[in-house]
Amino acid sequence: MTTEPTPSRGPGADGPPRRLFAAGLIGRTANEMTPVAVVLLVLARGEGVAIAGVTAGALALPGVITGPVLGAWLDRARRPLRVIAAEQVIGAAGLGTLAVAVGHVPAALTILLAAVTGALQPLSTGGMTGVLTGLSDEEYLPRATSFEAASFGTASVAGPMLAALLAGVAGAAFAVATQSVLKAMAVVVTTGASGAPLGRAGAAWASEPIGATVAAGFRHFASRGPLAGVTVTGSIVMAGRGLFTVAFPLYAMHELGHGQSFAGVLWAAFAAGSAVGALGLTSRTARWPSQWVVVAGAALAGVVLAPVALVAVSVIAVVLLAAAGALYGPSLAATFDVRRRFTPARFLGQVFTTAASVKNGSFAAGAAVSGAVVAGLGATETIALGAGIHLVGALAGAVLLESSAR
Repeated sequence: MTTEPTPSRGPGADGPPRRLFAAGLIGRTANEMTPVAVVLLVLARGEGVAIAGVTAGALALPGVITGPVLGAWLDRARRPLRVIAAEQVIGAAGLGTLAVAVGHVPAALTILLAAVTGALQPLSTGGMTGVLTGLSDEEYLPRATSFEAASFGTASVAGPMLAALLAGVAGAAFAVATQSVLKAMAVVVTTGASGAPLGRAGAAWASEPIGATVAAGFRHFASRGPLAGVTVTGSIVMAGRGLFTVAFPLYAMHELGHGQSFAGVLWAAFAAGSAVGALGLTSRTARWPSQWVVVAGAALAGVVLAPVALVAVSVIAVVLLAAAGALYGPSLAATFDVRRRFTPARFLGQVFTTAASVKNGSFAAGAAVSGAVVAGLGATETIALGAGIHLVGALAGAVLLESSAR
């Protein structure tokens, strides 16, 4: 299949945009604290497991709707980093308010505040990666995608661990307040970066209605089999992983004999393995088509996650989660590669924000029902279900890739 033209680079794209890597890592660390910090805060203030799951989901689910529009806006922005910085400011304010408001206002208002806070989040997840992709030169780009994938993994380690540590020492409200501070720090680093404009704001298509741009971006998604395949796989996988949001705290308490904050260790084990896999295994998987690396990673992670439901020993559970993360690690770098290779410059921001928001929304959907699923099935059974959903995601992606190749 013929690939689309690669995106043009902005000024100063002759090396790694290190400051943006730092900004992305700080902001993502704050985002990744959510499954632990926000859930523990809601539980600590007596709102119950169902509200805990819905609140965590509300921080990501709106991005499914806003992501495509935000991406199209980012593509035509003259200073994309200012757009991303604005999201970081709103995120910092929203998380700070949540730290104070949860348990003291009606649950519906808490959920609404979480939804407003999360609505712009695709800009600091997929949007930042899209900007980095456009700023890295061709020679550095393979390493840049690996580092960016590892950044997601590192944030996924640091976020849950930091949230668990702070919640255990100073309380869940302090952990959520720390999320707010980290988002504010990301603003400072982002606004100090240079060379961010991608040079697309003056293009002829930039004057068309944004709705037409969004529609054209969706048609591009539908017409590129590898792009659709990896997005479907990743989205289904993230829905299964979202079930762990409430399952992990209760599994840690009832099966492993720890406090609920040990859920942060479980999340971090998977994420640490993912970061190691992204950096250590990506070069070994480079010989295979990236879209099939994504499918294989989802399947292998599901197989290794399944036995966690049978384990009542902390060390074994942590090792299994780390191994599953390592096998899944190359998938994220491969996903970035597919998005870039099969996307022209005019859709780059939209594709990254849309795909990221769909995946985050899938995680949010899983998180939103995780409380009800755990209440109905039990924590270990929910973990087994999440592992099975990883396999479903791999199968769905494989079917799409095979059909598009005919």
